[in-house]
Amino acid sequence: MKSNLKNSSDLEKTLMQFVRACVESAVKNMPMPLTPEINLLNDFRGCFVTLKKLGNLRGCIGMLEPQMPLKKAIPEMAEAAALRDPRFPRVTPDELEELQIELSILTLPHRVNSIDEVMPGRDGIIVSYRGRRGCYLPQVAVETGWSAEKFVMNCAREKAGIDRRDVEEGNATLEIFQADIFEEKK
Repeated sequence: MKSNLKNSSDLEKTLMQFVRACVESAVKNMPMPLTPEINLLNDFRGCFVTLKKLGNLRGCIGMLEPQMPLKKAIPEMAEAAALRDPRFPRVTPDELEELQIELSILTLPHRVNSIDEVMPGRDGIIVSYRGRRGCYLPQVAVETGWSAEKFVMNCAREKAGIDRRDVEEGNATLEIFQADIFEEKK
């Protein structure tokens, strides 16, 4: 997915060097790196850090709504993805070379009334109902080849434990957001 923020390869390279340094610092129990001088990092935005090893998910943690500037959120999410994703053991120093790292910087989520308003590949989704909530980043639909319906229904069932009927009958809340996705270039 193409990014609206990617106006230069230098920006992407600098951001990804920062994210990698944050992951490595967390894994090696070292102080976090200095924040690069990029205006974007002062913005309050939601973000996710995704770690993959040999193409398989190895960790993914983020915040959907902006709670702090990116210069604070990115190190926190990088550390959490590497050390605290409950689906995986902690990343070890031996794994660092094999990791592919991705940073997703999110727009504010907004509610939609129908699955028909979800565009796979453009939109990330949040499905919630009765205190349960699941989300998928936009790239999940691209990686899986899912239709909008499968994207939403899988998120509801697998990520949030929400019954299909509650989505179909409009009981569940459906929100969408977009993401600027930055990846390491090796």
